Amino acid sequence: ASMLVCGFGNTAEYYVGWFGPQGRKANASNFLYWNAAMEAKRRGRRRFDLGGYDRNEDSGLRHFKQGMRGSDYELADERLAF
Repeated sequence: ASMLVCGFGNTAEYYVGWFGPQGRKANASNFLYWNAAMEAKRRGRRRFDLGGYDRNEDSGLRHFKQGMRGSDYELADERLAF
């Protein structure tokens, strides 16, 4: 599993990550998110954008993100047009 987090001013944001089958089984995403958030805080970031989750999906990652007690927000639906 791996994760890339970018910092912008006082905010850190999850940018991209990869979690293979073994990483998903071990909840590596939770471990990486938590440690990235702690490192961002250590570097003076006051906000950490965890990225989205599917409200209809019953997953450990959704549960973890909700457990961080951040502010929920919803983006407009994405559309692809040619």
